Amino acid sequence: IIKDPGLFYDGSHFMKFLTRYERIAQTFQATDYDKALQIGRFVRTEQLKCELEEMDGYKQCNWKKLRKEMVELWGELDKTVLYTTADLIKVAEEYTADGQLTTHRQYKAYLGKFTTILKYLVNNEHIAKKQDASMLFLSAFSRESQKNIRRSLVSQGRLPRGKDGSSKPPLWNHLTEAAELEIHAEEHGYVDVKNFAESNQVMQRSLDAQKGDSRRREKMIADAPTPQAVEKKFQEMAQEITLLRQQVQGLGPATYNQNQSVDRPSERSEFSRDNARSLAPLYEHRICYYCH
Repeated sequence: IIKDPGLFYDGSHFMKFLTRYERIAQTFQATDYDKALQIGRFVRTEQLKCELEEMDGYKQCNWKKLRKEMVELWGELDKTVLYTTADLIKVAEEYTADGQLTTHRQYKAYLGKFTTILKYLVNNEHIAKKQDASMLFLSAFSRESQKNIRRSLVSQGRLPRGKDGSSKPPLWNHLTEAAELEIHAEEHGYVDVKNFAESNQVMQRSLDAQKGDSRRREKMIADAPTPQAVEKKFQEMAQEITLLRQQVQGLGPATYNQNQSVDRPSERSEFSRDNARSLAPLYEHRICYYCH
């Protein structure tokens, strides 16, 4: 049962009454059938009650039909119109001119103003659906942001196409989700993704990669030799080369004995080419132990 002692309609300000009635009904989780059935209790005068009872929507407990009939009859008398489509256009143009959609706070302010008017226009059937205002909502963003938002919608398959291939307005919640991600990307500098969970994952992977690169750099720096160590190594190599050269230059002609060992020039140097031929035998006589 919908209850609110201070809520009633007495013939003035019907649209305000209707808005409050729908909000109270939503609080009590009332269905459209409940709203059509119980609204008579909130109508004060007998004349208004008679007019209500003559409406087809009231007889059928059809809230949508009844609501339309009440707006046509009592809304015209009321002349209380809170918003028009011109107000919606004005909000979008204000933010377009000021170029204020660069931070998340500015976006939330724009979304709040735009949504308030849009809900009113849809509820009062000035606009059929929320998505009909999608392109107007998008017009307040910079051209680059508009391209990114459209690209995001296309990549996720959220930009419907007509039979002739023309683009149709995206669903309102799809558009606002893509727009919010674009604002986050523009403000914080990371790539837009499907949702905030994926956004956090991308940012975390980026941070992990940076940490890994930092650790690798630190290890490379730690393992790299210092200039002093490099200079010392070159000096040691130079000393080794010098020693090798000295050893090579100090070696004289070598002779080989019967045991294949290298001998220094000694008493056998008499057999060298520079000396006269010696009459002594070239080989010493040895006794064969197998024969003797």
